[in-house]
Amino acid sequence: MSSPGQIVGGVLGAVVGFFTPAGPIIGAQIGMMVGGFIDPPKGPNITGPRLSDLSQQTASLGLVIPRLYGTAALFGNIFWIENNQLKEVEATEEQGGKGGGGAEVTTYSYFGTFALGLCQGPIDGIKRIWIGGKLIYDASATTVSAELATSEALGISSPLRSGSAVVGLEGTTMAFYYGGPDQPADPRMQAALGVDNCPAYRGLAYIVFYDLPLKDFGNTLLGAQIKVEVVGQGSLVPSTANTMVQNGVVPSWEPGIGPFNPRLENGVFTADMPDGQYAVALNGVRCAPRGNTTLGTWEDPDDPAYDRFVVGVLHDAAGNDVVVTYRGTGFAYATGDLRLGETVIATRVNDDADDFLGAAVDPVSNRLYVMINYNGLNSGRRLRIYEADGALVSDQPAQIVPLNAVNNLAYSLVPGFEFPWCVEAGGKYLWSFSMYSNAGDNPFHVYRINDDGTVTYERRAWFDPGATASPFGGTKGAMAAANGLCALLTNSGGFAVLSRNDAISPDLIPLSEIVETECLLSNLLESADIDASDLDSDMVRGYRLASVGALRAALEPLQAAWPFDVVQSGYGIAFRRRGAASVATIPMEDLGSVAGGENARVRLSLSREMDTQLPRRVAVTYLDVTREYDLAEQSSERLNTDAVNVRKVELPIVMNANEAAGAAEVLNYLYWLERHDASFVLGPQYRYLEPGDVVTVTGNGQSYLFRLNRIQYLPDGRLECAAKMASTAIYTPAAVGVEGNVTGQTLDYRGDTTLDLLDLPCVYGSTTDKPGFVAAMGREWDGWTGGALFGSSDQGTTWKSLAGIQSPGSLVGVVTSAPSSGRVDVIDHANRITARFVIAAGLASVSDAQLYAGQNHFAIGANGRWEIVGARTVVENADGSWTFSDLMRGRFGTEHNRATHVAGDALVLLNAARLAFVGMSSSDINMSRLYRAVTQRQNIDAASERSFSYAGENLECRAPMNIKGAKSVYGDWSIGWTRRTRLPVEPFSGMPAPLGESSESYEVEIWDSTWTTLKRTITGLSSAAGTYTNAQQVTDFGSVQKLIYVKVYQLSATVGRGYAGQAVCGNLALQNVKSLIHFDDTPATYGRVLGLHCNGTNGSTTFTDVIGKTVTAVGNAQISTTWYPSIYGKTSSGYLDGAGDYLIVAHSGDFNFGSGDFTIRSRNLFYATGILQVLIDARGSLNDFACAYALFLTAANKIVFYADSTSADNNGMSWELTLTSTTTISSSTEYDIEVSRSGNVFRLFINGYEEASTTLSLTIGDAASSVKIGAGVNGAGTTGYFANMYFSEVEIFKGFAVHTANFTPPSIPFLDSGQSILDQAQNTITVAGTAVTVAAADSFNGYCLQANQASGYVSTPIIPLTELYWTIDCWIKPDALPGYGYTSGVFQYGTGSSGADGLCVALYNTGQIVCIFEHGVEINAGTVAPGERVHVFVQRSGSNIYIGSGGTVGGSRAVSLTNFDGNKAFRVGYASTLYLDPKAIKIDEFRVFEGEAKYPLSGAYVVPTTPFPDI
Repeated sequence: MSSPGQIVGGVLGAVVGFFTPAGPIIGAQIGMMVGGFIDPPKGPNITGPRLSDLSQQTASLGLVIPRLYGTAALFGNIFWIENNQLKEVEATEEQGGKGGGGAEVTTYSYFGTFALGLCQGPIDGIKRIWIGGKLIYDASATTVSAELATSEALGISSPLRSGSAVVGLEGTTMAFYYGGPDQPADPRMQAALGVDNCPAYRGLAYIVFYDLPLKDFGNTLLGAQIKVEVVGQGSLVPSTANTMVQNGVVPSWEPGIGPFNPRLENGVFTADMPDGQYAVALNGVRCAPRGNTTLGTWEDPDDPAYDRFVVGVLHDAAGNDVVVTYRGTGFAYATGDLRLGETVIATRVNDDADDFLGAAVDPVSNRLYVMINYNGLNSGRRLRIYEADGALVSDQPAQIVPLNAVNNLAYSLVPGFEFPWCVEAGGKYLWSFSMYSNAGDNPFHVYRINDDGTVTYERRAWFDPGATASPFGGTKGAMAAANGLCALLTNSGGFAVLSRNDAISPDLIPLSEIVETECLLSNLLESADIDASDLDSDMVRGYRLASVGALRAALEPLQAAWPFDVVQSGYGIAFRRRGAASVATIPMEDLGSVAGGENARVRLSLSREMDTQLPRRVAVTYLDVTREYDLAEQSSERLNTDAVNVRKVELPIVMNANEAAGAAEVLNYLYWLERHDASFVLGPQYRYLEPGDVVTVTGNGQSYLFRLNRIQYLPDGRLECAAKMASTAIYTPAAVGVEGNVTGQTLDYRGDTTLDLLDLPCVYGSTTDKPGFVAAMGREWDGWTGGALFGSSDQGTTWKSLAGIQSPGSLVGVVTSAPSSGRVDVIDHANRITARFVIAAGLASVSDAQLYAGQNHFAIGANGRWEIVGARTVVENADGSWTFSDLMRGRFGTEHNRATHVAGDALVLLNAARLAFVGMSSSDINMSRLYRAVTQRQNIDAASERSFSYAGENLECRAPMNIKGAKSVYGDWSIGWTRRTRLPVEPFSGMPAPLGESSESYEVEIWDSTWTTLKRTITGLSSAAGTYTNAQQVTDFGSVQKLIYVKVYQLSATVGRGYAGQAVCGNLALQNVKSLIHFDDTPATYGRVLGLHCNGTNGSTTFTDVIGKTVTAVGNAQISTTWYPSIYGKTSSGYLDGAGDYLIVAHSGDFNFGSGDFTIRSRNLFYATGILQVLIDARGSLNDFACAYALFLTAANKIVFYADSTSADNNGMSWELTLTSTTTISSSTEYDIEVSRSGNVFRLFINGYEEASTTLSLTIGDAASSVKIGAGVNGAGTTGYFANMYFSEVEIFKGFAVHTANFTPPSIPFLDSGQSILDQAQNTITVAGTAVTVAAADSFNGYCLQANQASGYVSTPIIPLTELYWTIDCWIKPDALPGYGYTSGVFQYGTGSSGADGLCVALYNTGQIVCIFEHGVEINAGTVAPGERVHVFVQRSGSNIYIGSGGTVGGSRAVSLTNFDGNKAFRVGYASTLYLDPKAIKIDEFRVFEGEAKYPLSGAYVVPTTPFPDI
């Protein structure tokens, strides 16, 4: 090797600048052409490295391994492919075929395992990787999302960002080799080539990609085009920007009830709670639960003094769960043992040797880590590692901070206490945390777990080292770590994420270092011969070389970017930066120095190149650091010239726009400035000058600045100099670059595809009008680009592609505040929904028109209880949650789920474009299937399974609506409803509902009032109507019902019954008003002269008149139970067979109506029609001139009433009065028939409707004969016209017209006493004894009840009072008070003495009003005097009964549920008290109201001033 002295020798030379008019000139001479030594012999032009050299991925042999300085992007060269071919994977799946079935399609996917050579090593790291232009790896990540994505790209649990080589571990997707001297061979390459045939390629930096999917790159490696940002020189910077703290993410919790089994997988922290699971993405947003949830904690079955707490879950060799639990007891559970399954691993007793301080599991290494305190709580500690089968792997000392005792207790024993610690997934790192520490204490500590089980302290990590307090609340925590990230959940609901990862930061390289290195690589120079110190301040981002060439070729691009000269300096070479100041001022007269005998010379010779030979524009192409090292161009143009040339300069240097623009400006100035050449001779006094120096020549009033580019040293000491015009200012450019479109990408984590399988109603018309369900797939991270749904019907053996959704995906949130039930007929303004979304893109308020058109509709709930709601107003809250209000509830027939919502429900935006409908077959209904949602570019095996059974919700008939019932006079209920449809046509739209089924079919259920007992199912209904008959009611309930509780179902031929429409039919006020008696009924008439109930046993011939008349049965007249009228309590009637049967009632003046009022009424069912039949006949004979009256059913099937006077000219064949019905009577049909006279107006009523009337002054004759029922005088003058009928409730009144207008036929039997009292709650009121209504001026409506204890009162049927709130009130007016020591009753609930089985209200002799219950418990109200009218109430509120009177609330006492069973009847006007002194009392407005205590519980109350409202 030649020394610099040998190179220079006695040769005088110089190095000129970068460009001259002659072109490239770096090959300048030093002595005998120094460039000839530095540069291998070439032609006249020498080319440096080109940008194209490394701008395309290659796969060639014999290529030069590039050299890299600083940081730049390289495409590399593929130098090994596994088995020299791509791996082909065949997949066959069904596609198409809705509802099952479809064609089998076979597809082929290709994967590449190959090595990509990058550059000479060693390098300090790899910063970013792009494949096909997409960023997939970023070691400079400063966000949680980017860190996760980078770790995912590596595919291993520990991010590999150190300066050493990375060994390809099992499960990785790529491995980095940095080209160090101890670099190992790649294990995959060794497996393919053999250990002896696989070099380690030390000195070469390269990447091995394992099974890289090539589907997105045309299934070729060439299409992949992998670009790698290689950091030749860089630094590792601890990650601090990843720190994230979020408060209030989950509800607060208490230690001992969770969280259990904390784990961190795929960017989501999950922990099990007793009521479910907490799942929080590492971006701080709570998301949907995932995976299986362990029980968490339970009482130990062997010893109830101990509790079990789940630490984590491992798996045995068969894949079965092995649950790790701590079994503890006592304060803070400080005593107990750790169990792997049921194997005791460690025990815990305070201060004893080998107590353990907690445990952690790692699901990746499938190991259990146990911290042992081997010499008391405050002494040494050891870390023991166990396999899942209990085998001890290692037992090593481990001093872990801050696992110290607190009050002699190690709280980390139980998950969720003060000192949590965990092992990072992969088993390489251990994290610990002290909840008692302040931020400045750096309470997070990270330890490396070495292969031998020893633990090495690595670092502290915290949010803000300068902080003095924790940034979140809470003193307890649970934690889990993976991929270099640790998540902490605090008991206040706070959530924090920290990183232990190092971000690689590229270093700038001094230009001098690059120049010196390249000179040394030439093997022509040694370090001592090189002086590049003048270039120390010029910093290079990156410079890449990919060709073998002269030293000149390596330095040339650097000179273009940072102009410098190469000069001889002494016996070495110096690199001088252009732009230095002038080193000498030379007068003009010093120029042209001559030797002694020479002639005088020209002092200064100047020449210049022609302008047309110079560039108008200089364009610099470079690697743009802001555009991911894409090629960019900046230029500088000279405007005041006729030149048209463009000079292009390619620089394989990493620059930004301003730096490149500055370089172009400098080069352009140099071209034009250095077109001027100068030559002159200097005297010996200037021998100190060297080539490259700048000198100033003055004279003739001018000054010239020259850069010496060549000096010839003459023997006599003179210097022959060649120079270029120079300028210092041009090396400080002012150009500003033009930034191009920034192509820089942000690496975002794709994460899992969230999956919700929704068994929803048919909300999208024909799209969902077939078997199938809706799949919602979405994202938890911004990097998610889409997902695909796969299904398996064979328990995971094979998988079928079902659907796909692209970004942004489905919008699914978690409800944090759930709505209660609300109205469906109007906008629900009362309720709100609050929810959190991981990604909330697309949420906004809408107008009314948009809402009604279907926008902003959501499914809220879970499968089996989805409600479809529309939300007009959507607002984002300060904490990041969203509130939805102005709701349309119960859309598409989901109103039955309005009251089922709870926090934790899903909230899914129903946007068809962001959901997928998955077609099924009807045979799949209720069949369990497995599903996986696979993120794009994710292997299906990486997705978790979800079991789901499609129940056919979209095929279910919706609940019928507008259910109503009407009860006929016969007690039959006619039930009707409006049909709904499962198709998306709302009943409020005004459009008729399409059937949506193959046929119309319904079923109706009748339930008891508590909806607990099904009484009857009515089937076979083909239209929206049904009948519940009187007889069916009697069978089901024992009586006709005043309210019926109905469920109506529409039937589907595919899935059977749909949803039930449910309603209470009847007057709904009766649900609360259990009794309401005004006592303003007409007082008893005493006008009844005949009253036959026709009660009795079947076949009996006894007919009893309630008045006492003798009734004789003739022929086969008898009592029958075959038919009876639709009247409450009736079970029999009278029956006549039409063959000589009838009843006779002996003559009485009671039947002589004369000119007075009367009423004849009866309830009848005619067995035969079309023949003349007599109902009642009062004539003595055919020719009886006093022929009286008769009631017939004619052969024309009309009811006719005849009457005649006593005049002699009437003989019974010609009637003075005839009333004929308009109704045609049918056989086997029940009729209520009534004839009455009021004044001179005669009326005929059929079923309560007046069908005939006339006004006639008539005195009805008296035949002085018996009255016949069911027969009369025929045309022959004998008894005939026999009736074939059933009859009941026969009444004849003299002197009283019961009705004078249309009325509702009675639903209860007539009262024997003649006093009729109406209960508006439709209870049958029994009037006992002498109880009557009487006129009373101070009573409402002028009437009240006159009762007299046991000799006269009214009673109700049983009225259940089963609720905790009810009110009984009335007005009382005692006629007299009881004697001393006695009581007198007001009313009684039950029959026990003194309210023993219920309660009673009574009066003492002092007038004290008292309520007695539970046989002796008394509460007092005010007093009442004889003849004083006072309001009294008794009410129940909760567990107490209260009494009040006259506007003042009296006493109260607790009531026993045992003694007050609430299943009694009322007696009003009587109470069976001890020492009863029966005194008459008047009572007005009696009411029983269930469901509310209507009056205050103390103090004064407002006495009603009007009658109780009618029902």
